[in-house]
Amino acid sequence: MPVFSTAARELSDPLAFTIERAALPLFGFPNFGCLLIAYFRSADTGKTMFWIPRRSRSKRTWPGRLDVTVGGGISAGDSAAATIVRECAEEASLDETFVRENLRPVGVLPFPNRSPAGWILPGLYHLFDLSLPPDGSVCPKVNPADGEVENFELMDAETVLHNLVAGVFKPSSALALVDFLIRHGFVTEETDPYFVDVCTELRRTVPLPMPWRS
Repeated sequence: MPVFSTAARELSDPLAFTIERAALPLFGFPNFGCLLIAYFRSADTGKTMFWIPRRSRSKRTWPGRLDVTVGGGISAGDSAAATIVRECAEEASLDETFVRENLRPVGVLPFPNRSPAGWILPGLYHLFDLSLPPDGSVCPKVNPADGEVENFELMDAETVLHNLVAGVFKPSSALALVDFLIRHGFVTEETDPYFVDVCTELRRTVPLPMPWRS
């Protein structure tokens, strides 16, 4: 994983060094990743339906939790878009050409975070939306060779909200879904009295060196 220097006039390269992802919490360095939500509008009900996976119960982190459709860490020298296209193929058996042509980057999500073991592990996640055909001709499927996902389940927005409140999503993925629900008008100031607070909390600053350009 990349570790960046603080932006300075005398530096031309933002990359300070690279480190194994598992070692990030030892030093409190931020994790950089991608989170993608695949969805479609049902022709029968008009509802927006989400493809939600359950993480493998053998995963080292957050086993058995619900997740965004696809996610992954960005390696040093890789781009967010290239990472998520590759992860879509590996985790969800989605055609790379389809993903590349229909992928929509929608922003970044800062993630001030402390791991369940108490380690400081902040993150910065690139967010992507992927709209799928309503006829089911393109949908995520478990890749047995990958071993990351136990199963994919279709959920409507109400079910996603229920599971968010129940706390059964992986934390960073929960925030990405809240961001999606706000952007697409499922959560508004009229439906949630804490709307402004939620929007503000979603954009909290991670006070550590982030990617920059000279």
